[in-house]
Amino acid sequence: LDKTPFKVAYRTRNELLLYVVNNLSWKTDDELEDFVIARALDEITCMKILTRIEGDETKVSANFLDNLGNAIKSGLVEIDKDLLQANKSHKGDAYQPISLDKLDEMKERLKSGYTSFWG
Repeated sequence: LDKTPFKVAYRTRNELLLYVVNNLSWKTDDELEDFVIARALDEITCMKILTRIEGDETKVSANFLDNLGNAIKSGLVEIDKDLLQANKSHKGDAYQPISLDKLDEMKERLKSGYTSFWG
């Protein structure tokens, strides 16, 4: 998000890190640490990054949202390679990142000319 109006400040970056660390203390015995970290990053991405994105097609393009979604997905998979597949690390179900679901909603809204997280 560097060189965009949506760039994250150091304070927000620190909040991201604290959120992840605090989520680790809630890890259950049947969850892998990588999964907990990826899930926390997914949640905080929704809370602190996606909420900042709003505008019409001159400010927010579908291509921008697609690229952001690809970056989020590859980043989460880099942390937990099995994240998007059904496996035992998250009770047998594939995890569906909430940030990717929200980006899909935002792309749909953009078709009407304007998008925001809050829609």
